[in-house]
Amino acid sequence: MLCINGIYWFVNKTGYTSNFYSYRKHIYVSEGVYRSDLINEYGFGAYEMYHYKDNEYYYISKTPGFIKVVNKKDTVIFTLLNNERFSGLAYDSLRNIYWAYNSEKVLGFRNDSCVVNLTNTDLHKLGINNIEKILVDNKYGKTFIKETGKLWQIDTKTFAVNQLYPEYNLGDAKVYISNHTLITAGVFGILFSKVNSDIVNQPPYLYSNTKNNIYKTIQTELDIEGNEILLETDNDWLSISIPSDSEIIHTPQDAINKYKIFVTNENLIFDLQQKDSINIDQKNNNLQFDVINPDGNGKLRYLYKIGQDSTWHEMNNNQLLLPALSPGMYHSLSVIAFDDAWRSKEIKTVLYIIPYWWQKPTVVNIIIVSAIVCFLLIILLIISVTRKIVLKSQTKKSYQQDLELKAIYAQINPHFIFNSLTTSLFLIKSKKLEEAYTHIQKFSKLLRSYIKSSRNRFVTLEEEIVNLQNYIELQQNRFHERFDYSIIKDKTLPTGIQIPSLLLQPFVENAINHGLLPQKKHGQLLIEFKPGHTQNEIVCTIEDNGIGRKKSKYIQDSIINDIKEDSYGTELIDNLVTIFNKFENTEIHISYTDKEEPDTGTIVELRIKYQQHGSTV
Repeated sequence: MLCINGIYWFVNKTGYTSNFYSYRKHIYVSEGVYRSDLINEYGFGAYEMYHYKDNEYYYISKTPGFIKVVNKKDTVIFTLLNNERFSGLAYDSLRNIYWAYNSEKVLGFRNDSCVVNLTNTDLHKLGINNIEKILVDNKYGKTFIKETGKLWQIDTKTFAVNQLYPEYNLGDAKVYISNHTLITAGVFGILFSKVNSDIVNQPPYLYSNTKNNIYKTIQTELDIEGNEILLETDNDWLSISIPSDSEIIHTPQDAINKYKIFVTNENLIFDLQQKDSINIDQKNNNLQFDVINPDGNGKLRYLYKIGQDSTWHEMNNNQLLLPALSPGMYHSLSVIAFDDAWRSKEIKTVLYIIPYWWQKPTVVNIIIVSAIVCFLLIILLIISVTRKIVLKSQTKKSYQQDLELKAIYAQINPHFIFNSLTTSLFLIKSKKLEEAYTHIQKFSKLLRSYIKSSRNRFVTLEEEIVNLQNYIELQQNRFHERFDYSIIKDKTLPTGIQIPSLLLQPFVENAINHGLLPQKKHGQLLIEFKPGHTQNEIVCTIEDNGIGRKKSKYIQDSIINDIKEDSYGTELIDNLVTIFNKFENTEIHISYTDKEEPDTGTIVELRIKYQQHGSTV
């Protein structure tokens, strides 16, 4: 006996003479150290106590936790296995596990070591929220957990759980195991189930307390005396005989399915257990529920959830005002009815919200298709208008480009013609008629070629080389062969290359007039065409051994009349390059390099993104 002031063993040696042995003073902890204050520390009052062997006991103390007690002759040794506060203790002799538990935690001990630790989070994952009691049947090894309002059967190997008696309200129920029979007493009455049967699927035997005709509340835990249950209730003590195994196992299935749940909508009544779908008018979305249950006890209440909502909600009395649900679609509705003693299973039905004519799928599809068609027509209209605007802009841009190019060509051609006619007049004035005739003949040929080139924005590289040859030869005649020239074309360049027309002639003219002619020595002019570093790129190099740009500028600055003319030709070149880079899908880059002494002269490099014959860059 564990008392508040000590622990006692009662020993009946002869069958007639009894002796009490008290161990209030000679108490030791497991290490063997004497502790005179151990009584106060361990506080001896126990919730549960189990006898394991002849001299070993395990119990739950009110103060320190889970304790092992060993009786060795005149000494009692206490071992504190866990110092947490527990509310109950259950022993599974088949697996040799002690289950110490409180409302939020379960510990399993084997050989004084914790082998199972179920935390509050673990229990919630199993669906268990507030443990009240754990029971073990030590013959069939079945374990049961009673929590507030629910009773579970749990497999202690896999920790799979099954809920028992979901159709009964187990809020204040008392649970007990006697002779491999699970006994559950509550406001509804007393339920009996054999542990050796499939409790989950086998309906229990019910000793009914219909309409509280026997009692209203149970005061204490069950007490079993032989084959009788002693139950203290608010209506005095109740003695009930435990039914036979045959009566329990062969309980008819309909013993717990005697109720019916009905729902009313627009004066139409439906049996929820038979009607799998209900049509709901949008004008009347109010549902009223009612239950016929002869075993009902107390106020009737309802829980529900709609659609994908996983949370149960309680109805206002017996009415449910449906939320705004999509018309023309099916929505699931789950309902549970319960009172103080009874709870129905989850009943599922389907609600179909009747659509108005414009909400019907066919009409909705027509509206959607019409909207898509209108949207596409608007897009096509926008595209068409945009194309017209872009085309108009491009036409205007092309027209502007042509005007600007023609204006530049109109300025380049007179510039060139003026220089050529000056040479012809010089020859005639010098009475060199034969040379003048030859010069005018070449000039005429070159002029026709330039007029042809000026009509097109691009010419082939071969045509441009011929034009340059004619122009340079005219300049040689003009300046009495004071320089020689060479034009080199890389053989790897493909045929049909097209470059901007009249682009190179002004650079050649600058090399001759401002580089070669002002010097006294014989001049050299080299024009070279070779592939660039990237695809469709040609590099044109115009190199002379003249006086160089610095000296040429000094001479021009001293001759005021020539400044305007020279800068005018350079300005035409810059304008031509700018227009091609802006309006054409092409790139022209120009770089100037002055030779370092003792060499003299200038190197002009043009990098041109060329185009194949008949294509546009």
